[in-house]
Amino acid sequence: MKYEWQDRYLIGWEDIDLQHHYFFNLVVKISEAGGETVDPEFIKDLFSELYAYVRFHFRSEENIMKHAGFPGLEAHHRHHEELVQELHEKERQLWLDYSDEKLEETVAYLMNWFIQHTTGEDRRIAEFLNAQQGIG
Repeated sequence: MKYEWQDRYLIGWEDIDLQHHYFFNLVVKISEAGGETVDPEFIKDLFSELYAYVRFHFRSEENIMKHAGFPGLEAHHRHHEELVQELHEKERQLWLDYSDEKLEETVAYLMNWFIQHTTGEDRRIAEFLNAQQGIG
């Protein structure tokens, strides 16, 4: 499946939006690597990069929320932890019996999670931050 960035993924807070765009592009890279004749080690390396970036992004986002006194920080943190656990399990299943179809299922899961989380949970963060600054 071909994925393209859409402005509806923007939440209206520049730092978070830039990080979301990078995350999205990284998932697209993983998807595109699966359709090529690529060494599976390269795909594993992309997953390693994804995990590192997810940890960075989640910490960055949570620091923004903590600094602003966002009331939903604890629940949001739990959402982040759940994604990391689910992603580890999906990747483990992927490598048990690798196929392009299983890779695309994993990518579809990531994209669905990204879209739902960004347009729902993360948008509430931006609304809170903007309200604090008298924006919007």
